[in-house]
Parts: sequence; structure tokens; C-alpha cells
Amino acid sequence: MHTIKRPAAALAAVLLAAVALTGCGGDDGKDKASDDSSSSAPASEDPTDEPSEEPTTTDFGAPAKGDRVKGAGYTYRVPASWTGITKKAAQVDRTIDSAAGEKQFPDGFQDTVIVSFDKAEAGTGLDELEASVPDQVKKIVKKLEILPAVTIDEVAAIHYRGTVGKAAGTSAYVLDQYVAIDEAGKITVISFSFSPGLAKPAQQKLVNSVLASWKWSA
Repeated sequence: MHTIKRPAAALAAVLLAAVALTGCGGDDGKDKASDDSSSSAPASEDPTDEPSEEPTTTDFGAPAKGDRVKGAGYTYRVPASWTGITKKAAQVDRTIDSAAGEKQFPDGFQDTVIVSFDKAEAGTGLDELEASVPDQVKKIVKKLEILPAVTIDEVAAIHYRGTVGKAAGTSAYVLDQYVAIDEAGKITVISFSFSPGLAKPAQQKLVNSVLASWKWSA
């Protein structure tokens, strides 16, 4: 078994940025579209304690049609009510590769998506990565749910979510995270952070629209 160089470094950056970015306005939105994001029925994902099976093609519904965000080896779009905030996020933590969030957030918490990278040994499998998650996040993420794996533009990713609370030095918020790994051990962490006041179906609709738009590139 390979030794996992945990995704905790990337996760720590996400936890810090989710709070620090709350006061940030948009800074780098690209290719704005006039239509708001909409999604057909949200992907069904029931919590399970069993190891993830090999994921089949995941139908996330309709893709977001707002700003296009470009990162190192991927692009995605966000809802029309969101905008790119990568420059602000990079000021919080340089390990963050891209970020986007709400343009307006009257509840005081800016819902965001943050993409960052980490590294494991070459040949590390998705099952090994998933098995390492509970120990890595148990001190920070409460009520952790390990959910069925999905495919994001034909690439398998593990999925888990939970609540980040005052133990992380911040007000509670919901963390919804997807993690993929390639043969070389490069880990891609896609993290959505939401105010607890946003209903779970609305959270999932936003997540689905972003993941439906995701494209990997060389």
C-alpha cells in the first residue's frame, strides 16, 4: 500500500480561504453569459459507509452558464450570480489554483468553489485516497458523510461533505468536496463552501451545475 501524502494541506487552504474570502468582491470573471445556471434533477447521492464502487458516468444536469474560470489543466463555469475571485483567493493562500463565489451575499457568508492541488505517491489509487479522508478531516469536519464516487468529465472522483464549525476558528459552514487523483499522484481538490442557511437541495443544484460544466484539458 502506498503512503498517502494527505490532502490535508489543500484542505487547510480551503478552510482558511472560505472564511477569508467572505468579504471579497469579484475580481476576474471571464466570458459572462446572460443566462443563470439551472440544473435538472440533482444527482442522487445517498450517504454510505461502504467503499466507493467504480463510478459510472454521472449526469449532473444542465451546466452553469455564468463566468468561465480557467485553471491549470481544467475549466469550469459558475452560476450567473457568481464571479471569479481567483486573484483574491491567491492572496489568501498561494496553493489555491482558482476560485469563484457569490457576487452578493447578504447573509454575510460568501458561498464559494475553490480548486487546489496536492500530491501523493505515483500509483496511489482512489480507494486509498478515500480511506485516508476520515483521519485527515475528523478534527475539522463534523458529521462527515462519505458519498458515492462520481465522474467529472470522465474522471473518477471521491465525494464527501460535512460541517466545518468553530473548531476551525470560524462560524459553521458546509464543506462539499470532490477529490480526483491521476497516475502520477497529482490530487485535484474541488471544494464548495456554503452558508448553513442555504438549503441542501439548493447547494446541490449549484454544485451540479458547476461540475456539469467541468472540462479537463492538457
